[in-house]
Amino acid sequence: MNKETAVEVSVIIPVYNTGDYLKTSVESVLKQKNCRFELILIDDGSKDSSGELCDKYAETDSRVRVCHKENAGLSAARNTALEMAKGEYVTFFDHDDEYLENLLCDNYRLAKLHDADVVRFDRLKRTFLPNGKILEDISGTTALCKSVDPVVLRHEEIQKHFAQIQDSGVLYGIWNGMYRRKLIEENRLRFEEDIKFGGEDWIYNYQLLAAAESYVFNPKTYYIYNRRIGYSTSSKFHENRIEAILRTDEVESSLLQRWNYDEIDKLRHLQSKFAYVLEIVGIYNHPDCPYSSSQKNQCIRNAVNQIRLKEYFDKNLLKGISKKRRLCAFLIKHNVWWGLRGLDKLKGGEY
Repeated sequence: MNKETAVEVSVIIPVYNTGDYLKTSVESVLKQKNCRFELILIDDGSKDSSGELCDKYAETDSRVRVCHKENAGLSAARNTALEMAKGEYVTFFDHDDEYLENLLCDNYRLAKLHDADVVRFDRLKRTFLPNGKILEDISGTTALCKSVDPVVLRHEEIQKHFAQIQDSGVLYGIWNGMYRRKLIEENRLRFEEDIKFGGEDWIYNYQLLAAAESYVFNPKTYYIYNRRIGYSTSSKFHENRIEAILRTDEVESSLLQRWNYDEIDKLRHLQSKFAYVLEIVGIYNHPDCPYSSSQKNQCIRNAVNQIRLKEYFDKNLLKGISKKRRLCAFLIKHNVWWGLRGLDKLKGGEY
């Protein structure tokens, strides 16, 4: 394949029982201009007509490639697509989301201009509530980009701006970015296939952060993340998400230790660990959780012990966190798990 026909970007979409959403998603990709891309559709054992629709797109557009496989989950589908990909860069796309105009050409241009391993951009999140209301918010680079100009970070600058990277929201999902495929292959970065119900993105993003030598943060919004309450995996009770949180904490801890983090980074890491603990408490507080109150308390205790939060209960560090989190620390220190669950249910005030 010569330079004139080489694939610049591989767009990866796992597909599973997508119904009416797939058409809008795929066509938002196929409308992209001024970029040589391929669209890889992985039919993950769909039981509806999604697989047939994938084939129809492949029949009418040479840029579309399809793979049909037995159902094995989102991570396995993405990994299958990575083995197929030919693009210089890769992007990931959820099967009910949408691309906005020029996502591929604008961010590929930035990647080439700055020789970037990773380009991250803003996303618009639309939450569809059962009552018909739609909530919208934009995040992704706001903690880093203070103007309309992209921000470029290299080497030690990535470590220096770690707090802003976390606060920006870019580590939340994998779909608001473009990634050099050579980086992925040289580091054999793959999604963990036993994480099936959300959280696999967090782990992968920290692995990318550890491997990448250069990031570009583009403050423009290019991606629409559609979250449908009741349809979205992340809105349901899945205990497998606990494992995703524990592994994310493990990967983050390993990264910070490699960077020889100082007291400021330790405070940041403490904040992360609190966020993970409260995410775990929220999961066990989910109305669909089948466990009794005592079982929930025991599960929370086991997970918190694995995160090893108590090791960070230094008086000086605790001074740097909110009053509500200090209350959480007190409850955890004294094993008052029912109190922690009750605090999670309170409305108002940030953790």
